[in-house]
Amino acid sequence: MSRIKTVFMDMDDVLTAFSQKVAELLNIEKCFDDDPLFMEYEWIKRLGVRDRVEAFCDEEFWKSLDWTLYGKELLSMVEDIFDKENIYIVTKPMENPGSEAGKIQWIIKHIPHYRFRTFIGGIPKEFLAAPGRLLVDDKEENCERFFKAGGEVILVPHQWNMLRDRKDSVIDYVKLEIRRLLGE
Repeated sequence: MSRIKTVFMDMDDVLTAFSQKVAELLNIEKCFDDDPLFMEYEWIKRLGVRDRVEAFCDEEFWKSLDWTLYGKELLSMVEDIFDKENIYIVTKPMENPGSEAGKIQWIIKHIPHYRFRTFIGGIPKEFLAAPGRLLVDDKEENCERFFKAGGEVILVPHQWNMLRDRKDSVIDYVKLEIRRLLGE
């Protein structure tokens, strides 16, 4: 019997290709190369374009996002391992008023069975942490706080976190981490 009873999946840059689309709209071609600028989670702030990004991250932006290259496979793998009814999407909206509506439209379009298992809000993810709960997220800070609050975590490799050297093998890495957590 699995000690993980509930799984919380992050949306932005785990399931949806948020940063890729932002980079495209800002005419940044090398966002996913090994440029040190993009090795920080808060690269939008560092570039000083937060206001521009907020302006175009409206409902249409969010509902039209593509999956990440591994998003569908990652979610499918998690669904194969854990009870689908105990998997939730957890995401924080941006300040643009269309952000929440666009995110839920993306859910309805791509994974409609998660429509009523999606949390879109400003509360810290660690408020959901407890023994038997797993967070799958690309932001180190979210994972650290969730773990300290009593939950289990899997950090999804990305160029802006400590697992950047594994960013080309996300599925294999996450699969290994799930096996580790399940004691396999």
